[in-house]
Amino acid sequence: RTAPHFGALGLRIQVQLPRIGLVVSSVKAGTWADQQGFQEGDEICEVNGKSVRDLLVEFYVMCRKLYIIYWNIAKTHQIA
Repeated sequence: RTAPHFGALGLRIQVQLPRIGLVVSSVKAGTWADQQGFQEGDEICEVNGKSVRDLLVEFYVMCRKLYIIYWNIAKTHQIA
């Protein structure tokens, strides 16, 4: 079993559905997130003044566009 990945800030997040939000699932002791007071169960509502819902919708749209581009390239070059 591998150790959980916390990233540079020292916290793990998960997408909360159906509300489309982010929730802190764990915080690594002694990291930036811990020093800032993040706790398990905290809901992240905004990032740099932009709602998490809007950011997740933008991310979904971007992934969808990339999938369509990949599918078209794969079909053209017969790699899929």
